[in-house]
Amino acid sequence: MKKSNWSLVIDALLLLLTAFMTGKGLLLKYVLIPGRERQIVYGSNVELELFGLDRHQWGTLHLYVGYGMIALVILHIILHWNMIPNMYRKLIAWRGLRAAVAVVYIAVCLLLVFFPFLIQPTILEGGEGRGGGKGYGRGKGAQKQTDRPPTHAQAEQIAPQTPPSSDVPSGKETVLHGERGKSPGIKGYMTLAEAAGQYGVPPEDLARALGIREAISPNARMGQLRQQYNFTMEDVATVAERLKKAQQK
Repeated sequence: MKKSNWSLVIDALLLLLTAFMTGKGLLLKYVLIPGRERQIVYGSNVELELFGLDRHQWGTLHLYVGYGMIALVILHIILHWNMIPNMYRKLIAWRGLRAAVAVVYIAVCLLLVFFPFLIQPTILEGGEGRGGGKGYGRGKGAQKQTDRPPTHAQAEQIAPQTPPSSDVPSGKETVLHGERGKSPGIKGYMTLAEAAGQYGVPPEDLARALGIREAISPNARMGQLRQQYNFTMEDVATVAERLKKAQQK
């Protein structure tokens, strides 16, 4: 196939993938809406899927399409490499400036690709979550989490006030839904297995006690489960303590 034909195919594929990326952005913005907007539109934090894929899975597809676009752009550059230096020399006559611009441009491109591996995210705890309630999320009043443990006085203030009973809750309807606070021991970024390990109870028992009746991976994040099943971190601490006491009997 001639070089011109290859260029046409690559350009057509790039346009197709660009159109897909645009459509996927509109899909996440207006159709597979985030948790806070689902509360408003549907009255509860329902799960939305399109072609069997949820919002996060469409985001993963976005990544792979991005890989494909980068590969096509590299192929496009290779096919037109003989023309690119000549045009670049005509655009910038001074050799030193050409080299400086080229180095800066390549460095910015690499930074835009690899910057997720060079930074640390800010972990927020409290405030209004994306699911519309208070708890784990990035809403108003969210507070930056630190690694410093709470003082004894702070721990007494934020500890669950409801005394544990000997009955083990069997479903979501038995989970306490009082004032939504946060447990000093359970964080939204923890996995189900880590949260259960805090109290020495099996993850599947903790999930069942929180009203999660379907099979859930022990690696599921508590923040995501909280939004999906509408419990608080204080609820987790309460039911985990009940399960622990029940095991000790």
